[in-house]
Amino acid sequence: MSAGIMELDRLIVGLVERYGRAWHNHPNCEHLDNAVPFERAQEVFDYEVAKVQTFAPVEWGGLAVPGSFALMRRDADGNPVVLYPSVGNRYTEIQNAEILNWIKTSVLDEYEISIESIGTLLNGQKAFINLILNEHIVPGDISPTITRMMYSNSFGGDSVQACVHGTRIVCQNTLRMAGAQGATNETLRKFRHTKNASERVEAHLVDLAGVVAQVREHHSELDHLAGISMNAEDVKGILDVLFPVPKEDGRGKTRMTNKRDAIVELFENKDDLQGEIARTRYAFLNAVTDWSDHIAPVRGGDDEGGRFWDGVWGLRDNLKQDALKALLAA
Repeated sequence: MSAGIMELDRLIVGLVERYGRAWHNHPNCEHLDNAVPFERAQEVFDYEVAKVQTFAPVEWGGLAVPGSFALMRRDADGNPVVLYPSVGNRYTEIQNAEILNWIKTSVLDEYEISIESIGTLLNGQKAFINLILNEHIVPGDISPTITRMMYSNSFGGDSVQACVHGTRIVCQNTLRMAGAQGATNETLRKFRHTKNASERVEAHLVDLAGVVAQVREHHSELDHLAGISMNAEDVKGILDVLFPVPKEDGRGKTRMTNKRDAIVELFENKDDLQGEIARTRYAFLNAVTDWSDHIAPVRGGDDEGGRFWDGVWGLRDNLKQDALKALLAA
């Protein structure tokens, strides 16, 4: 398995002439020079997930297990495939096609936004769609900052999620959009698969479509950081906030010191952080995101798909937001 892509999964990555191909080059992934057409996106999400009653083994009587249901789909031959083994009575399926139609009505038909990529993972247990919202070039940087809007759906395990995030093309770093103080990502929403979730998800699509002002504010923050140089004392001050070193000798002190040294190495020597942006707060922010997305260990393994997912939704994303907050406040 590569990056969670299994036999029944399909992915389409568009705009490859501008932003490049998918890093995994998986055979189930199709690449397009232009944006992904809506009709092709519908093909990727053209499967239905059903909540099916689970039963005890025959030796235990074969009776229905109260309040226990499996989430299932069918493969191309009509054979059932289990996506998630057990959910409860309250669980209500929200089909990917429903979310895609809401996105078309609330976002694609209202704004000049393109589908950059769409796909499923884990045989369709997870699904995502990524939209290009805005493109901005920070003064002195050679690469654009791309603001993307992501929606994901998970049948069991996680919820329906939506957020705005950004990827710097050179090194595929992810940094989700932050609020005015850079403290939290106010675009992030999570919706459990329950009876009224559909209405709440649909309403939030409209809310997310109005984040253009936040995007512009975030770009202003990045421009501001690109104009402020950092000396060794400044770097130490930010690292003390992000990675405080314990006074006592031991593994904890060594681990923190190694993290700090790795980020400083990127900040001072990484090729795409040189030139006009060298030694600026903007370069330091990119050093933190680069370390977080490509070097920092990932709990439970080091699969690149899991690394990317955690960089958008997980703990490593929190680190990047903390770094932005600290750099803006310094």
